[in-house]
Amino acid sequence: MTAIAYAESMPAVLNLPSFEIPDDTRQYVLAICKMLADPTRLRIAYYLTNEAELNVTQLCERVAQSQPAVSHHLAMMRSSGIVDHRRAGRQIFYSLRGDAMRQTLARLFGVDA
Repeated sequence: MTAIAYAESMPAVLNLPSFEIPDDTRQYVLAICKMLADPTRLRIAYYLTNEAELNVTQLCERVAQSQPAVSHHLAMMRSSGIVDHRRAGRQIFYSLRGDAMRQTLARLFGVDA
């Protein structure tokens, strides 16, 4: 078959896969990137990447900020899907939400997950 015959046998419009990011995925990734753009939240994510979980007091010590400030950052990170929490008595422990989040952040920080 000649190149011209081959070209004429091809449909005018090819059904190529779309390389656009789906809207929901784009919004999720943007929300995470915006959360991690803040230096304190980035440091919190780093510490949680290296520990299974940390309580608010431990995070306050690591980032050298007050409990209300750290709690505010954690609430924002929780609402964007970066962290989960559990309560044990009066303590609240935070961890990264899911293995995929831990692996993604570990790769960004260059640490073992």
